Amino acid sequence: MNPRMAMKEMIKFMLEQLDVGNAESVAEQMHDDPTFLEELEQFFQDHIEDFGENYGL
Repeated sequence: MNPRMAMKEMIKFMLEQLDVGNAESVAEQMHDDPTFLEELEQFFQDHIEDFGENYGL
């Protein structure tokens, strides 16, 4: 499974856990947005250094 499909499935699972009625549709829209993964990756790069401090690791 490629990273984009894995992210889509993870988003769908999280939305289902939150009881979002249209989890499949929302996950599909996020997956189809070409900038979503780029922006998510940038977010992680910007905040990864603080992750351990923020979560006491």
